[in-house]
Amino acid sequence: MGYDLHIHRKENWFDENSSKPITYEEWQTVAKADKDLEVIGTAGDILSYGSTNSNTDTVGFHWTQNEIQVTFRGNAAIIKAYELAQILGAKLQGDEGEVYRTDGSSYFEDPDDQAYYDNLRKKTESSEHRSFFSKLFKK
Repeated sequence: MGYDLHIHRKENWFDENSSKPITYEEWQTVAKADKDLEVIGTAGDILSYGSTNSNTDTVGFHWTQNEIQVTFRGNAAIIKAYELAQILGAKLQGDEGEVYRTDGSSYFEDPDDQAYYDNLRKKTESSEHRSFFSKLFKK
């Protein structure tokens, strides 16, 4: 299961409704105007464009349910998604609620969420919570 990024105009990507949804026609216009994107498919209410601008696999940008969903594939995908979000007057947000900046870094709008993830990150970096493989290879 992949980790998704969401380009949207809601408070949070998982909210039900948006007062300014990203329409199919709007996404099609923006995507067609972008020299890095090309149509990779349509299915039902999904219009997908892909970018091979990074030296990796195609990154898919899929319009569905009035937002664009992007499967996380590293910083190049984040930066391209952020660029598209800016053109659309939208926000780029990850599955866990973090909001992304132009350089690919992220932050939480809610201070409690930020504190929770900062604490979680500290725990995972401590020696008692290191992964099996890092312990095995003593890294």
